[in-house]
Amino acid sequence: MSFERYMSDCMSRDWANDKQGLFSSVAPFTGLGGGATSTGGLSFGSITRADVASAFAGGAKSSPKEQAYVSVVKQLNEAAAQGKQMDPITAFGAACEQYEDKTPETLMSACWKLLGDVLAVAQSRGISPSDGSEYSDALLQGGRNHLQAGFAVHMRGVISRHRSAAQRGADPDQLRDVQAYLAVRFRDKGTLDLQAPGGLDTTWAQVYYSLRAGWIDVALKAAERAVDVTQSRASNISVKQLLQHWLQDAAGFRQKHGARMVQECERLLQGYSHKQSQLKQDYQLLVYALLAGDNRSVDSLIKLNPSLLPTMEDYIWIKLSLVNTNPPAAAAGVGGGGSSGSGLYNISGSFSPSSGGGLGAPAYTLAGWQSELNRWGPKYYSKEGKEPLLFLTVLLLSLQFKRALSFLLKADMTKAYRLDGIHLAIALHFTGVLQVNTDEPLAGGPIELDLGAQLAAFGRRYVTIDSTTALHYYMLAAAVSGGGVKEQGRLFRELLVHSKDYGTLLGGGGALGSGGAIQVFVRDPVLRQQLFEYVAYDCQINQQPDEARELYMAAQKPRAALKIINQQLSAEIHASKGAMTELMSVLISRGQAAVEAISAAPDAASRRDADAFKQLQLIRQLLELAGKRQWDRVLQVMRSDSQQCAIAEPRHQP
Repeated sequence: MSFERYMSDCMSRDWANDKQGLFSSVAPFTGLGGGATSTGGLSFGSITRADVASAFAGGAKSSPKEQAYVSVVKQLNEAAAQGKQMDPITAFGAACEQYEDKTPETLMSACWKLLGDVLAVAQSRGISPSDGSEYSDALLQGGRNHLQAGFAVHMRGVISRHRSAAQRGADPDQLRDVQAYLAVRFRDKGTLDLQAPGGLDTTWAQVYYSLRAGWIDVALKAAERAVDVTQSRASNISVKQLLQHWLQDAAGFRQKHGARMVQECERLLQGYSHKQSQLKQDYQLLVYALLAGDNRSVDSLIKLNPSLLPTMEDYIWIKLSLVNTNPPAAAAGVGGGGSSGSGLYNISGSFSPSSGGGLGAPAYTLAGWQSELNRWGPKYYSKEGKEPLLFLTVLLLSLQFKRALSFLLKADMTKAYRLDGIHLAIALHFTGVLQVNTDEPLAGGPIELDLGAQLAAFGRRYVTIDSTTALHYYMLAAAVSGGGVKEQGRLFRELLVHSKDYGTLLGGGGALGSGGAIQVFVRDPVLRQQLFEYVAYDCQINQQPDEARELYMAAQKPRAALKIINQQLSAEIHASKGAMTELMSVLISRGQAAVEAISAAPDAASRRDADAFKQLQLIRQLLELAGKRQWDRVLQVMRSDSQQCAIAEPRHQP
């Protein structure tokens, strides 16, 4: 009677499942067979068609560049699992450079190089994202170093192309490089003091361009000849001494001398004349504005002489040098000193004496600079969309990393760079940059970007052809989304459901999950068992018995797996009338493995489940033989089974 009640219960559950399947078949596609049930408990949510549909859908026909990127992702995950260090920027950059299209003026490999330079200072000093403004300062310094190195190469290129005008000579002194560059740049200005006594004074230009190239010693050497009688009388300090103090401690310098430097900027702007030579006054004002951190003076000067900073790199470098990531509250001012509209000159071009106020310059904040940059939009920086990576460089240099990702992954003009955007997000995740919110919300509106969803969408390309690769992206998606068993479980369940690749993902038996791809991401056996059980339960309540069965087996919960197997086997016997099908063969094999695993279990409930499995096998065999009208074999099997039951009966007595 107990067996009859068991079979009745099985048939009732099967009918409930059949009804659920019928309703699901006529409901909108969900990717799963059900949903939340009244049983409650932990649920990882449903997988909807909208989740699956993405820019990366449509199969995984991989380009060589994509294959190289995927290889780097696997290396990064495996290195992280083993506690080893690996530079993601360098690795992705090398993969990109080898296979990228060399047609555009700005290459993605150059953007990888830029990102590496931006992070280099922080990495070399051991500064981490948890260090706050110190980390941001290091990133800004890395951006300046990148632009300075590029400008030094540019200077030497100009000298090489204009040897006659440069008159460089064989002197190894780097100051001669700066002077030769100025000889070429200002060759239409007339005779320079470099060429003849009494020529146009280039001393301040030498100081500025030495700083622009990052040659600090050269700048100090050039500053020895820089003379400002008004400033020297007021402070009794030479220009070289001021520059040395600023280079050693910019914040301390501005606290002590900032007000005086702002006054000098105001004096120079007030006496600015388009008629006289602009070389000295322009570059003296630029140097003083750098020392004072006075963005207003720089903006006012650019209005007066737009050709002073001829390239975007020149403009960004000087703005990078002015940014203060940790300003005193009273010094920040409205808008962080970032608005050119509040500069030292009003709209009519006349001087406003009250703008300086005799105080130090308002701090030019990162938010103020980002707002200034974002006012113009991507097309302004990308040649009307023809060179979209130019805008990417602007975003990276201004530490707008999340906006950079959003631009690559969502903008129409960057459709060709979606692959790069995905792996740029992974690189920023591994370096920890995404932990720091350097994208100021007020600088360009909210950033609507779900990186976890983007990474998972890319991984779906590989679900049916390479589940291991898909798992790498799914687990990264979970990590980017905050990690935890719940998020890992939701994505892991989706992968199991759609790939059916249980052996590869869960392992082939033995120790818990041993040999399975998942162990790269969940190395602790206890945590892995917890993940398997959570996902298995969620599969159960979402009508996914195959996945639940294999997860319970991988979690070393054979009794839970055997319960599911018995239910499935009962339904399959009913459907096939006992005929051996492919599913039947799988269920019997997995049931035998589960019975073997629980054979030593002392509890009666485990023995009942094992006996039920054996009875179901007997029923299948009897139905198959009856279907073939082999009645003699039916009787033989029944007689044999009754004898075995009689022998085994004493064992089951309490």
